[in-house]
Amino acid sequence: MVLPYSVSSRALADLIRLISISSGNLAFELYKSNHCERQVLSKGLCYLHGSSKRSKVKGCEKRAKSNGLCCGHGGGTRCKFDACVRQVASKGLCCGHGGGAPCKVRGCGKWAQSMDLCFRHGGGTRCKLEDCDSQVLSKGLCYLHGGSKRCNADGCGRQVASKGLCCGHGGGARCKIKDCEKRAQFQDLCFRHGGGTRCKF
Repeated sequence: MVLPYSVSSRALADLIRLISISSGNLAFELYKSNHCERQVLSKGLCYLHGSSKRSKVKGCEKRAKSNGLCCGHGGGTRCKFDACVRQVASKGLCCGHGGGAPCKVRGCGKWAQSMDLCFRHGGGTRCKLEDCDSQVLSKGLCYLHGGSKRCNADGCGRQVASKGLCCGHGGGARCKIKDCEKRAQFQDLCFRHGGGTRCKF
C-alpha cells in the first residue's frame, strides 16, 4: 500500500488494523476519550478505564478474572494439561496445548488475541506511548517501555519468564524430554524436539 503523504508508524498501524477489521465485516466500538482506543466492554469504557474490576494485588492494573485476581496472580482457570499453569483459552486448554482460536486472516497460523485477530493483523493492545506499536504487557506499556519485570540475574535486562528469571537464566517452562534443559516453545517441547514453528519454504 502506497500513501500519497507521510504518516507516523502508529497512524499507519491503526489504519492497517481498521482495514483488517472492516474486511472481516466485524463491527466493534472504540473508547476514544483521552486518546484511548481499546475495545469497549461496557458503559462506554474499556477494561482499563472502569468497565471491569482490577486485580486486588497492590500495583497490579490487570483485569481480575476470578477471586479478585488477574491470571498472573492466581485468578482465572489453568490449563488441564499436566503441569501446565497457563490460562485456559478454550476447551480447558491454553493456546500452547490446543485451546484458543487461530487468527481469522487466511494463511495466518498465529493465535487470535482479540477480535479473532492475532497481534500482527490488528488484535491485542498496543503500547500507550506515541509511535510505539509494540504489544502491551502491563500498565499500558510494552516490554521496552517498562511494561514487564526484568530478570534478577546480575547484568541481565531481559524479561522475566518465571521465578524472577528470564528463559536464559532458568525461568520459563523447560522441554519435557528427559535430560533436556532447553526452553519449551510449544506443547512442552523445545525447538530441537518438535516445539516451535518451522519455516514454510
